[in-house]
Order: sequence, then C-alpha cells, then structure tokens
Amino acid sequence: MRRVLELEAVRLAAVRHTADERKQLESVMAAMSKVVANPAKAAKYDLEYHVLMARASHNTVLSHLVSGMRLLLETWMSRAVNQETTIAQIVEEHHSILKAVIAKDPELAAKRMDVHLARAADRLLTVIGEDQLTHDFVSALFKRRV
Repeated sequence: MRRVLELEAVRLAAVRHTADERKQLESVMAAMSKVVANPAKAAKYDLEYHVLMARASHNTVLSHLVSGMRLLLETWMSRAVNQETTIAQIVEEHHSILKAVIAKDPELAAKRMDVHLARAADRLLTVIGEDQLTHDFVSALFKRRV
C-alpha cells in the first residue's frame, strides 16, 4: 500500500507542488543532511519528508492515507534508519526524488521513489531479518533493485 500511495503522491507532487511546499521539502532535506550522525532525528525528518511530499500532491485523500500510515512508518524508520552510512544514502535518494519533483517530471519522480522504497524495504529486512513470510510479502511488493 505504501508503494501505491507514495508513487502516486510523488507523481502528483511533481505537477502540483507550490513554491512554499518546495521550500519546506528543501528545508527538511537540509535538516536531515545535518543530522546523519543522529539516527533518531534523521528518522523524524525522513518521515516528515514523506508526509510533506504527500501533502504537496494536493490530493486530500492521498495525503490523509499517507499520514494515516505515520505510526507504521515511524516504527519502520526508527528500525531501518540506524547508521550514518544508511542515513547518507537515504538523504541522497530523497534529494534525487526532490530534484525530479522540482523539475516537474512525474514519471522520473515516481521511478526514483520506487527505487527508494525498494531500498528502504531492503534496509528494513537487513535489520529485522528475513523470515519466509516477510520475504514473500516484501518480494511481492518490490522487485529487488540496486
């Protein structure tokens, strides 16, 4: 569900975002870049980025659904956003997505978000381990990407 929601959110955000929303996203990314050594703070900015991106879609239902996943996302991010190198990768992925959004390229933004979400799933599985049920579930949602 996260993949479905966030891919559509980023497509719409690429077309509909305002200058103020762009500044907010850039501000969150600047703040996250400064706290790569602090996983707890980085995870909060990571979550804020995804919620702001959904708001920038200007689709109230979509934004509400992404916000409704907040508790689950917080749990995942607090587990997977756990090392400086991981946080630096996430920052790079977020910047890449944001560049496509700012360029108003919805398909490139969605492609980059898809890669980011697949990598996020891999990072989470690295932390929690891959039991067969979890592996099958995540594999059904995401094709493994490099």
